[in-house]
This record gives sequence, C-alpha cells and structure tokens, in this order.
Amino acid sequence: MNTINAQIIRKLSSDTLNRMVLILWFSSSIIMAYGYIKQIASVQIIGIILGIAYTLALVWYLLPREWCEFDLPNDETNRKTSSNSGLTFVFIAISILVFVLLTTIVFRDGWLMLLISVPLSILIIMIKRKRINKPYILASLGILVILAFVEQLLGSEMSSGLIMPIAAAFLFLAGVLLLEDTNLGQVLILKRNFLPAGKSFLVGCALAVPASMINIIAMQLSPPSTFDLLFDRWWEPLYAFQPGIVEEIWARLLLIPLLYTLFRLNKNSKPYFALIFAIVMAAFIHAAAHYPGSITNPIEVIFITLIYGIPLGVIFVKRNLEQAIAYHFFIDLIRFSVQYFLNTSI
Repeated sequence: MNTINAQIIRKLSSDTLNRMVLILWFSSSIIMAYGYIKQIASVQIIGIILGIAYTLALVWYLLPREWCEFDLPNDETNRKTSSNSGLTFVFIAISILVFVLLTTIVFRDGWLMLLISVPLSILIIMIKRKRINKPYILASLGILVILAFVEQLLGSEMSSGLIMPIAAAFLFLAGVLLLEDTNLGQVLILKRNFLPAGKSFLVGCALAVPASMINIIAMQLSPPSTFDLLFDRWWEPLYAFQPGIVEEIWARLLLIPLLYTLFRLNKNSKPYFALIFAIVMAAFIHAAAHYPGSITNPIEVIFITLIYGIPLGVIFVKRNLEQAIAYHFFIDLIRFSVQYFLNTSI
C-alpha cells in the first residue's frame, strides 16, 4: 500500500511540475517577445525572470530524484572498463584538459579548447578501436559531409574548410565510444531511429524558445560583433547548424562521459555526484570557450553555464544528442535570424 501511495504521489508531483514547465514556457516566451518587439525594458526583465524560472523547472523536471536510483549506469562495469584503459590514459587525459585550460588563458581564444580536444579524441579512438563499427563510421562521415556544406553558408572566405568538420568527426567517434562505457545519453541515428530522431529534434527546438529569447534580449546590451554583421543573406542563419552540431558533440557527447569516467575512477565517489560534476564541468568548459575573458570577470561564464550549459547537459543525458543539438541550434538560429533582419534593415 505504501508503495502504491508513493507511486501516486510521484505521478501527481510529476504532472504538477509538467504543467508548471508548460505555463512558464508559454508565459516567458510571450512576455519576452512582446518586450523585445516593443522595446520595453521592464517587460523584458519580467520575461527573463520567468525564462530563468522555466529553465530551472525544466532541469528539475528532467532530473528527478529517482534518477540516481534507477537510471545510472552499472558502476562496477564502468569502473572495470575505466581501469582497463590504464593509468597512461588517465594521465594523458588529465594533462590534455589542463593544457587546454592553460592555452585558453594564455592565448585568450576559448575555441582552442575544442581543437586541442582532437588529440584526446584520437587517443580514445586508438584505445577503443576494436569497438568501432560500420554505423559509427557512417555517422562520423555523415557529420563531416553536413558540416563541410554548412561551413560554406557564410562564404568560402569565412569557412574553416575541412578543419572543423574533420575535428567534429573525430570528436563524435570518440564520444560514442565513451558512451558505450557509461550509457549516459543516446544517439538515435546510430540505432537507425530516424523518425524518433526527427521528432526529438523538433521537441528540442520547442524547448529552446525561452532560452533563445533571453539570448537575443541579452544581445542588446553590447554592439554587434564582426561575426554578427556577416548575416546579410536569407540562408545564412542556417549556419546555426555548425555550432549546434560541433559544440554539442564536443561539450556533451565527448566531455560528459569522459569527465564522468575520470571522476568514477575514485572508488569512493558516488555515481550521482559524478554525473552532476560531469554535467556542470562540461557546461563550464563550454561557457569558457565563449567567454575566455571570464577568468577575470566570471559573471558571463556563470550565466551561460547555468542558463544554457546545464540544461543542455541534462537534455543530452536524459533524452538524446539530437535533442541537445536542436536546443542549441534553435538558440543560434533565432540569434542569427534577428541579426539578419537588423543588418538588412539598416
């Protein structure tokens, strides 16, 4: 009887939280959109507060207390697999992460963290090369081709050529190999679940509406960057696929399983706290890539970690990579689209 009552209470609590998320999603989106169009600062502030409340409610909804009891991967298997990788892997992995952070501080270019993560990915691929299969290779090549096309949307002079697509392919392959050990999240296209992947992508876009509104309101606080001024043709906002795919492969698919695995090497560490650590640290590293200057002024990096990074991490772990990519993609799509209309209306 007590078990039945507990299940009923959990169901009612979940339903209440679900309704709260929907109400906050709708109200924050409408209020922020109205405040932005009419340029009413007080309305924008109210909308941002509701948007932050929505983000917190969404994270809480996706991250229930039962998660730590039922959904975490098998600790002994994970620990044994990690130990088999050897202390050399641990030493090199930690050394590269430290080197990445130092490089960011010295050169003031956060995105070097992503590119320097490629040698780490190659190391992981070499260690786990026997697990590589045809779907992994085909998916990696597909990502390379898609990104090679997207890179041309802003013109060949702004394209990285094949550098970023090849880097993303390596990061993806290493990430899915780590995902086998941890089971933290899933990639639907690897299971040929293309229709569910498409539906999940649309859901991710819908979930990102309040975050996208917060982003464009925040953009008003500073003049447009040189990069923002590039968007003057109608198709260029679709460049949002590039950061959506590349950054989520790096910050979520690769870093979360990697950080979780390294943290779980400590036999006394709790899996739930290891997971929270991995999500938060991956979000922080991702935020530092956007704002390398935050080493001396941490407000921006803390904001992007809490409002964008942590929700993306939870969406990846509890849902799938496709939904995390969609969430990220939609935020940048709205940003680039707004910038396109501003640039062409001048």
